[in-house]
Amino acid sequence: MHRYLTWWDLTWFGFGSVIGAGIFVLTGQEAHDHAGSAIVLSYVTSGLFAMLSVFYYTKFAVEILVAGGSFAYLRIELGDVTAFIAAAKIILESIIGTAAVARSWTSYLASLINKLASTLRIHVPSLSKGYNEFHPIVMVMIAITTTLAIAGVHGRRG
Repeated sequence: MHRYLTWWDLTWFGFGSVIGAGIFVLTGQEAHDHAGSAIVLSYVTSGLFAMLSVFYYTKFAVEILVAGGSFAYLRIELGDVTAFIAAAKIILESIIGTAAVARSWTSYLASLINKLASTLRIHVPSLSKGYNEFHPIVMVMIAITTTLAIAGVHGRRG
């Protein structure tokens, strides 16, 4: 393995991964329903815990020099079963997170082009209520971002 990223790059990459897209998807709803005027305090608290998580992952990355993220760290420290459970949880989290962001993306696009979100969705009456909308634009966006992710980031050669 070649090291191309500095500790500063890794810290901010980890922080961005922890925050994720949920900060954009749920902010208004959570502020309205739960936090109210204490939304700033909510963000500060969340940011502190996110930074703690980043610091723990940084510590693992420095002490355990293997690729594989939390799966590799848990496999070394706690064994295969724990690592497998964590990997399954991470995959499930990615699927659910992608679905949530994709579903909200249609609403954001609709407001951007000044249309109703329902005009960008295809209604499928044969499916049960709540699961009967198809988002074709989102499918295209997921395909594009998946292609970019598969292409990967190429580091410097040298």
